[in-house]
Formats: sequence, C-alpha cells, structure tokens
Amino acid sequence: MSYELVITVDAELDLNRLIDNLPKSRRVRALEAVEECLRDLAADPANLGVRSPITLSRPTFPVRFKVDDCHYDWFATFVFQPGETEIAITHMFRLQL
Repeated sequence: MSYELVITVDAELDLNRLIDNLPKSRRVRALEAVEECLRDLAADPANLGVRSPITLSRPTFPVRFKVDDCHYDWFATFVFQPGETEIAITHMFRLQL
C-alpha cells in the first residue's frame, strides 16, 4: 500500500543541515537521491522500515545513495499518521563513525 509522504519541519531542517555539509557540486543530486529514497519508503514502508534501538523503537529507514564516487548512508525516522494514509518523516540523520 502506498502512502502520502509528509516531511515534518524538524526533518526538513535535519535534511537541510545534512545537504549543507556536502560539497556544493553534490547538493542538488544528493537532494534528488534522498527524495527518491523517501518516495520508495512511502510506497512500501512496512517492508523497508526497521525498528532500531538507536531511535527508541521508532521505525527507521536507511537512506542510501551515491553522488559521483561518494556513497552516503543516512537515516530517516518516520511514523504512520492517523488513518494510515500518510507517512511522516520525523527526522533525518547520519551516524558518526
């Protein structure tokens, strides 16, 4: 079942911070790749999202993409909205290794 994708203000701020930390030449393509990943999640969240102890059991989705020769592994937390017709991205982050 496909869901309407909603990005919360907090998630948008998180995403902007992540994108702003990239070299300028990669920002537009990275944003497009993230948007594509999130659309994939909205199309099939039950099979793509996982529970994670890092996010206090909120479903987490790995946002993996490549721009030029650089691979990025970011994450999005999400919730199903009441009525289960929308999925809301609540935060975006990357783990420091």
